[in-house]
Amino acid sequence: MKGARRQLSSMENEFIIDLPVLSFKEWMEALEFSERTIQSRLSNLTKLEEHYGPLKDLWRKDRFKDLLAELAYSSEDRRNNVVPSVKIPVSGNVYEGLATYRSTLRLYDRYLQYVQNISAYPFGKVGKAVDDAINRLRATLIGCHSKYTQKQVKTLIIEPLIVSLEQALLKDGYTFGTELTTSKSGDDSTTTKDRYDIIGTCADNTNLPTIIIEVDTHRSDQVSKKVVSRIALNSGSKLLYIALVYPNNHTQKEAEKRECAKYFLFIGTLFNELRPPEKKFKGYYLY
Repeated sequence: MKGARRQLSSMENEFIIDLPVLSFKEWMEALEFSERTIQSRLSNLTKLEEHYGPLKDLWRKDRFKDLLAELAYSSEDRRNNVVPSVKIPVSGNVYEGLATYRSTLRLYDRYLQYVQNISAYPFGKVGKAVDDAINRLRATLIGCHSKYTQKQVKTLIIEPLIVSLEQALLKDGYTFGTELTTSKSGDDSTTTKDRYDIIGTCADNTNLPTIIIEVDTHRSDQVSKKVVSRIALNSGSKLLYIALVYPNNHTQKEAEKRECAKYFLFIGTLFNELRPPEKKFKGYYLY
């Protein structure tokens, strides 16, 4: 984990969207895989590329569909002592060996999705407009504040960002504001009220995503708690979810920054696994 923490530490003063993309090894370290698992996966990846060529090319072709099919080996195959028709040599237990290679490919598929997502704007021009607005806001704030009061969060972050987003996306039919929403428990016996920091909707075009921006200190528990509720409240809609975090004054703030960066990775991975309608996540730092 030490290598990952050095990498995540270097992220602290940068936008998540502008960060150097983590290597496969760094990505596994950030997700807290054991050193033994990391070395095993890297070795498996090397062997697969020796026999099947550049894996990124195969991923672009069909996300390893054909290769996973070639490496398939069922429990019935094992019982019948079927000899697998694969290029890669497998010593020892064939069933477990091929299962390990398939597991490595699926993990590498998740990593390549991370690379693709961090390098691209979600939802095309809508995602770029949101990114541009946050970049302009950040330019006015860097180096100005080591912490923010709640009033400053409203006047220096939320209100200017709403104005910038309206200017950029008004022509597409978006309206922006804060919104108080009521959510019900599963048995409808209780209700809770929650406020979006910023929400943008386009009533005239359901193909465009709802944009939700939540502004919090860089605490992973605050960020992840809101993510859960916002997904639940918008499960039937396309969603671009932005976590916009600013510094706090806690004694453990450096550790909290690293933890928040790690949870950005977790949340992005979860968003990729959600069923349609499409939902995308981006995390940004405001310092």
